[in-house]
Amino acid sequence: LSNEICRNSGYVAGTSVCCPIEETTSNPRTNPDNGAVSLNGPECGLSSVFKFRRVVGGEPSELGTWPWITLLGYDVLEGSPFKCGGSLITKRHVLTAAHCIRKTTTVDINIVKMDRHPQYNSRNGKNDIAILHLESPVSYTERIHPACLPKDPPLRTRSFVDYMPFV
Repeated sequence: LSNEICRNSGYVAGTSVCCPIEETTSNPRTNPDNGAVSLNGPECGLSSVFKFRRVVGGEPSELGTWPWITLLGYDVLEGSPFKCGGSLITKRHVLTAAHCIRKTTTVDINIVKMDRHPQYNSRNGKNDIAILHLESPVSYTERIHPACLPKDPPLRTRSFVDYMPFV
């Protein structure tokens, strides 16, 4: 385990999740000024809360447990203005479902560009994914960090059609 980073899994007492430490200098890291995607940045996937409890029976998670989760708000006359969420993947980008893109351009941080998947189909929901480009960078804090994106070739090329993962 000396060549791995380990954290308590939070699911079973005494268990840990370990990831190999990669010692490379050829892969670029995130440039904090431009928000470019870094797949192996030290800031991704970190939580200030190390007890990752599953939500069972509607129990809310502790603030800061999932610091990459975003809440998208919309101008509405009735009902909740919060209808969608997303994942912060850089200081300037949020990954969300394509059906979450509305004509509005602001939340707490202005959205300057919205890119739906080119083959998104609103009738059948296929290719329901989009990237939101933020006007200003998100400041990472104890409770705000980006999600990690897969960098292993098997994960980047695998077909996830009809794949039923769980969180």
